[in-house]
Amino acid sequence: IGRMTEIKEEPLSEPEDDGDVILERIDGEDEGEGEVDILEYETNLMVDTMDDDVLFVTARGLGLERLFINHLVMYSDQKLLVFVLNTSTLDESFLIPRLKTLTGNGHAAPKIINSEVSNKDREAIYLEGGVQFITSRILLVDFLCGRVPSDNVAGIVVYRAHQILTSFQESFILRMFREKKRGGFVKAFTDFPTAISSLGELQRLVTRLYVKRVRIVPRFDADVKATFERTPVSVVELSVDVPPLLRRCHSTLVELLKVCGRELKTTVGSGRKNKSGDETEEESLTGIAYLPTQLEKEIESRRSFATEKQRRLLNEISQLRKLLQTAENIDACTLLARITAMKTENEGDVPAWMLSSMSARLFTDIESLAGCSKQKGKAEFQSPPKWSVYSNVLEEIADLEVPENVGDTGPSVLVFTSDDSLTRQLADLTKTGLEYSKQAVRRQLPVVMGGVSRVTADVSPLWNTDDVQMFMRDQENHGEIVKELQANQKTAARATKRRRQVAQSMMPSTDDGKVQTKILQFGILHHKKKRARKGIEEQSTSKDYEEEVKQEEDEEPKEVLKVKDMRAQLVIAPHNQRNKMQQLETLQPAFIILYNTDMVTLRQIEIYKALNAERALRVYVLQYRNSTEEDRYLSAMSRERFAFENLTREMQTLLVPRAFNAIREEPPKLRLAVSSRAGGGDLRPEGEEEERPKIIVDMREFQSELPTVIYKKGYDVVAATLEVGDYVLTPDTVVERKALDDLTQSLQSGRVFKQTEQMLRHYENVVLLVESGVKFDSRIVNGGPFQGELSRHCRDIRMQLCMLVRKFPRMRIIWSSDPDNSAEFFTELKMNKPDPDVATAISFHGDDAVDASVDESQPSTSQATKPSKPKKMNAVIQRVLTEAFPFLGGGDIRKLMMSDKIKCVADLFRADKETLAEILSDAHAERIALLTSFDFGTNVD
Repeated sequence: IGRMTEIKEEPLSEPEDDGDVILERIDGEDEGEGEVDILEYETNLMVDTMDDDVLFVTARGLGLERLFINHLVMYSDQKLLVFVLNTSTLDESFLIPRLKTLTGNGHAAPKIINSEVSNKDREAIYLEGGVQFITSRILLVDFLCGRVPSDNVAGIVVYRAHQILTSFQESFILRMFREKKRGGFVKAFTDFPTAISSLGELQRLVTRLYVKRVRIVPRFDADVKATFERTPVSVVELSVDVPPLLRRCHSTLVELLKVCGRELKTTVGSGRKNKSGDETEEESLTGIAYLPTQLEKEIESRRSFATEKQRRLLNEISQLRKLLQTAENIDACTLLARITAMKTENEGDVPAWMLSSMSARLFTDIESLAGCSKQKGKAEFQSPPKWSVYSNVLEEIADLEVPENVGDTGPSVLVFTSDDSLTRQLADLTKTGLEYSKQAVRRQLPVVMGGVSRVTADVSPLWNTDDVQMFMRDQENHGEIVKELQANQKTAARATKRRRQVAQSMMPSTDDGKVQTKILQFGILHHKKKRARKGIEEQSTSKDYEEEVKQEEDEEPKEVLKVKDMRAQLVIAPHNQRNKMQQLETLQPAFIILYNTDMVTLRQIEIYKALNAERALRVYVLQYRNSTEEDRYLSAMSRERFAFENLTREMQTLLVPRAFNAIREEPPKLRLAVSSRAGGGDLRPEGEEEERPKIIVDMREFQSELPTVIYKKGYDVVAATLEVGDYVLTPDTVVERKALDDLTQSLQSGRVFKQTEQMLRHYENVVLLVESGVKFDSRIVNGGPFQGELSRHCRDIRMQLCMLVRKFPRMRIIWSSDPDNSAEFFTELKMNKPDPDVATAISFHGDDAVDASVDESQPSTSQATKPSKPKKMNAVIQRVLTEAFPFLGGGDIRKLMMSDKIKCVADLFRADKETLAEILSDAHAERIALLTSFDFGTNVD
């Protein structure tokens, strides 16, 4: 392959002789149906946690989907009702077909329950049992409404459990499940250990999931290590030297990223606490080139509070990461074309990093690599070094002999890349050749910059073009591609089966010691048998005979069949976890090329090899030596190891309850003194429980923690889709809850003005609840507009809040520190008040026209009727007109906006006095006409 690469062939794991059993098979009734191959460590995990409420935390790429599906297969029984939560449509499209294949006759087929299933149908489906994929929103409503047969529910399985830290719907469901079915199980799965490795995150997750045990499964787990070491993967590691110019480009981009990271850190002030403990500044910026830092995530979560400088730096860091990825994977011409596009798109606002001295040196190096250097001498385009190595690897594979025990598709080749752009470029390189691709990529550049108008090189494909296919991720025609691949593989499998039948017909068909006729024609076996049997009994066992036949067949000259003679398929696919699993299962490759080193892909290959130990497999890994690509791979390994170490330490101090406390409190209520003469006091029969007070909650609010806290306080939560308000406490009291970031965005867009108008129209008492969560404790952006920030942006936000208070004097604002504090306010507002009516609350629509009296101090009734022809008004324009014409009241502004003669501001300024008088009073019409027609040259005393 050349002196620029270093080749090292070694197994991915060292073999051991501890045992021969590496997988077990659960057999169904029919052959090929209902059979599940389970690896040894998966069996141990399932047996060890069979009776426990457990959270599984596995390493990335260690087969979490397999472990999840194996549990679902175990629960696919009509006598069991198991709900699957927190799965997306992509997850369901991947899991359900495999679940159908693995569960044969006698098992309940998996079901999907979404918004398209009616209430009656859901009640009937619940009674059928089996594994049911259901959205959290529907299950929450059905639990609250009593549609779910709680006694039939065996357990709940939660996918992507780490997401429960930012969502409260699933936690609310699990709490109600613990309350209604104390003997049910809960099993949660996640393969993102880095998402829960911070201090206290694991404890929070365990509390919200209502589990009693945590089972971590790292790659260095003893069972996992033993399983993979029995079937080591043959790996050919190719270390590619990076040219000096390209290495300098990578280093410059990394330095620019660190500079932006340091500048971003200076914008948050010294009051921010470092969550990583005693981590130094350089250590915190080490991985900024590969993944967003903790500071970036915190600022992004409060994007509305971020200053202009912080937003600019976040955008620049994102741009530089993409450029570094392009520089590592794709050619210099593509990199130069993308930088040029950034300059032209932002002519008036060029990114600050482009104005630095380092960027000037970076542009010069990229132009030299692309063959566009303005220096003296003819510049030549330098193709990525991996192109030639990749070409030599394909040439080597094509000249290899076809290995034994290949898959049904023959000696196919699977190439994994990092993204879709690289997938397309490698496909073009494979179909056209090196020289053609070198000229083709230069067509992206103008001729004045060294580009070419047309390609003159001849096409010299590296592989048969008819056998090269791409597998792109997240495409709409993804099913068609799979179908086409399966059709081709089916044809190849049938051809292989016919060849196998022909070969079997040539084998001996009897066990009576007679020699096969066709082998006797060679005259070798008969002669050796006679010579070996002198002085020995004529009879021989069938085993000795088979060994002799095998020995003679090995000595016979065989026809050498190479890979290129088999028309093997070559599939190029990006590093997508679902794509990898699907391609490995479907294509059954004999050769795999990792164009970019990826930790998850290597582990997926290990699992594939452990499941198919008898099949031949060789893996080629291409990696730049001492480069940012190698640092990215080592950084991912280090982060995961550090995360598992933190999880192990936290598990030693984890607080797990012996029994889950799902008992609800009694809602506070004033006990009024009742005279015995006025009805004899409390006439409620003995044993009858007092009905709990109800609070109507908007469905969107279940993403927050407040509904769960209200439920714990003893109130019955009624889930409904509300257009007016978030919480309806009484028939005349409504609450709109806003977090600080949501309030900022609502004030900027004017949405909160419209929401307040709608609530005042339908309810007597309107409350704006401003809630500050735990995430706002740390001063990340110097406090924000409501914590003393003095920037212009924050001053504007506070001014908008003052306008809101002055415009709606009947609205009350309550500032709350956390959900518990908010629930206490609700208790005081709700105490001894009647329950709201659900039908009435749902009947209020936000599209109703707002009365002119809303802005006045006159109160409105809570049971107002809807207008016959509702019409929307833009609250932002209404607020602007109110500021521009302070002498007009709210009713006058509404008349202007609802008029058919004034459709925009331009019509207002063009309208004459008579037209305005038809809408407004004569005095107001004359004043607006004077303002719009006033001569600036007139002197006014």
